[in-house]
Amino acid sequence: ITLFFVSYIAINNIQGSRVDVLSENYYRVGHHSVTWNGDSYPSGVYIVKVSSGSYSGTQKVMLIK
Repeated sequence: ITLFFVSYIAINNIQGSRVDVLSENYYRVGHHSVTWNGDSYPSGVYIVKVSSGSYSGTQKVMLIK
């Protein structure tokens, strides 16, 4: 079984401040999903940042209440 360490899956607000960390864990190679409960955050645009080994990526998400 091949495992890799996800340094972080984090949610940042549009100003760049980290508001939540969803995962810092080992995973098997493959597709995975995480769920963010945004109930305590205001509506707006957030940035999801993922870092694992040499990979780093970002994605914009919109929270609408």
